[in-house]
Amino acid sequence: MMCRALAALLALLFVSAEAGAHDHPNDAAPYGSPTMANDFFAHVFVNELEWQSADRLAWDAEGWAGSDINQLALRSEGDSEKGASSQNELLYRRALTAFFDGTAGMREDSGPHAHRTWAGAGVEGVAPYFLAVSGTLYVSDAAHVTGKLSASEEVAITQNVTGELRLQAQLYSRAEPADEAPAWQPQLQAGVRVRYAISRRFTPYLGLTYEREQTQSVNAREGWHGLLGLRAWF
Repeated sequence: MMCRALAALLALLFVSAEAGAHDHPNDAAPYGSPTMANDFFAHVFVNELEWQSADRLAWDAEGWAGSDINQLALRSEGDSEKGASSQNELLYRRALTAFFDGTAGMREDSGPHAHRTWAGAGVEGVAPYFLAVSGTLYVSDAAHVTGKLSASEEVAITQNVTGELRLQAQLYSRAEPADEAPAWQPQLQAGVRVRYAISRRFTPYLGLTYEREQTQSVNAREGWHGLLGLRAWF
């Protein structure tokens, strides 16, 4: 019931915001709007689809529809280890400034251990020196709180080769059986990926990732793993 109510509220906010954007043209531009902020777009981004040397498949993908100002997005990330665990989100995203967006929505964690529903709000965008950053605070249906922070930086090596550095951390206020995550111990992931652009839409890559995920059992994951993957958008 909570999931349906949140989804309906997000859809209503999106439709209302889009209608309002079209009702208020840019009066300061006598020759029409200087941007296409109110045009409708839809895209799917597969940021990561990779095989890791820990013998698992990992993914991070997002699809969104809307304008430059208001968007509805579906996001999923997870891996195939331990029966496939994933975090799936439905988000409303609105531009706050030229470089930052505000987000609000719901997240559903699924996996072999437990399921959990979260409501979340955050900010994402591009900081100085082209550092892509995001931070989100979540509250679960069981009154648990968690925060997720991520940052990434891309460096052009040649015209077709790009290096990417990425760091992600997540912290839970209580032990989470859905992720076997203990309270107040950050789950960390850091990695470097080198991509070769076959085209603008398809970019294979290879890299190295480090993870430290403490668990409530003896099956803690910590160490470096090689990876091979593909990045694409449609």
